[in-house]
Amino acid sequence: MTSNRYPFLGDNPFDERDAAHVGTLHRIGAEIGYGRAQQLLGLIWDMEHKCAPRGSMGVTINDDAAELPKARTPGPVTQPWVHSISMMQQSVLLAAIRGPDGLAKYGGGAKMLLRWYRRCILLSAMDGKVLANPIDENGGSFTGPSLDGPDDLDHWSERMQQHVHDYLRQVDALPHHYQMHFMHAVEIVGYKHPDTVIRHFWHQLYLRLVNDFHLWPETEEQLDERLGDTRSGWLKRADPATVD
Repeated sequence: MTSNRYPFLGDNPFDERDAAHVGTLHRIGAEIGYGRAQQLLGLIWDMEHKCAPRGSMGVTINDDAAELPKARTPGPVTQPWVHSISMMQQSVLLAAIRGPDGLAKYGGGAKMLLRWYRRCILLSAMDGKVLANPIDENGGSFTGPSLDGPDDLDHWSERMQQHVHDYLRQVDALPHHYQMHFMHAVEIVGYKHPDTVIRHFWHQLYLRLVNDFHLWPETEEQLDERLGDTRSGWLKRADPATVD
């Protein structure tokens, strides 16, 4: 049976084994302090087991708060070229990112064109990279691929024409508001994107879209005046009904 002097000791075998050492531990703690005794026991354990050093109370790694691992510093999701154009034009690009309501998520061309559009103005969120073609399998669903497989025979710009055809065939079913956002954004990418091939693809799409509406295309100079971050430039092309 263990001594009644230490009521925290019971009758289990471990308590009976340790009872003979409790007095010694009590004497050491009284002489050097219980915290110091705990620290020394921890240091002895660390030395015997080749552990990292403990803190002043024998529990923590050190007395200072452990440095937390640094996460990747987030930045703009838009690609660097977007930051070089006017704020009005940037806003138009962002307004066209979301897909149309009321239609099936897949099919009809809109989804695949929109995926490729997003790749041209946004970074891939999973790795922070520019996806410079509509084939790369990265990007998840939001900025996923629009084409399967590499360009074995035809360039991606030719293969994407099937999605363009499908889009124009369904244009009467698209919400007018979405179609306007998309057409205006396509115009900007077709004039401002730094890659010649990508810029040409979107400019040709812009011409087809305005032609489908029986409209004349806007020149780049007219675009820059209308969306050049000045009220006077915007008012020149604004309808009186929507000025205020």
